[in-house]
Amino acid sequence: MTDLAQLKATLAGLSEQERRKALSAFSAAELERLSFTWELFARPDQLPPPGDWRCWLLLGGRGSGKTRTASEYIRSEVESGRHSRIALISPTAETLRRDSVEGPSGILAVSPPWCRPNYEPSTRRIVWPNGAHATLLSCEEPDRARRINTSLVWLDELCAAPLASQMMDMIQMALRLSGPLGDSARMICSTTPRPLPVLKKLIADPGTVVTRSKTIDNASNLDS
Repeated sequence: MTDLAQLKATLAGLSEQERRKALSAFSAAELERLSFTWELFARPDQLPPPGDWRCWLLLGGRGSGKTRTASEYIRSEVESGRHSRIALISPTAETLRRDSVEGPSGILAVSPPWCRPNYEPSTRRIVWPNGAHATLLSCEEPDRARRINTSLVWLDELCAAPLASQMMDMIQMALRLSGPLGDSARMICSTTPRPLPVLKKLIADPGTVVTRSKTIDNASNLDS
């Protein structure tokens, strides 16, 4: 298959009709894989930053693509084998299920058929075919984070979370494992920014890399 960067550049310069003609050269299986190749569709700010960071902080307005970015990052880390013990955290159990797991940009929606996880509501887990699993946590119950050890965390909408500071303290202690391939523990935090002490502290942390986006950046994927 053509180099992804080259393919992306080529398709970007074509009209809709020319793009369809170019893609007709691919088989059905190749087209399916291309449809799940995030690098072809993501904006530069939606791809993981380089460097040895501990937290990737996504700051953006509502509808700016934060959830899709975080879901795709979790998916890539699982499929690559870099991380297999994960925690997904949201302000409430309802927002966790509705947005991070079952939402249109959530984990289940971005996962391809060949690596689609099982969602187990009764056990509050997601389990992937390769054995990776995610524990689902609500910020309403920060004490539940005492019982986990993990190498990768997605904390969604930190600034909307009750007991956000307590959950952040708990998850920092739980985030202490290396991935199966030796990768360091990491967290991705996606949130609409508010002037809260917990967010200011996270931004000031030298291990944090901040990516900012606006709703208008994602206009092509939103209803007008």
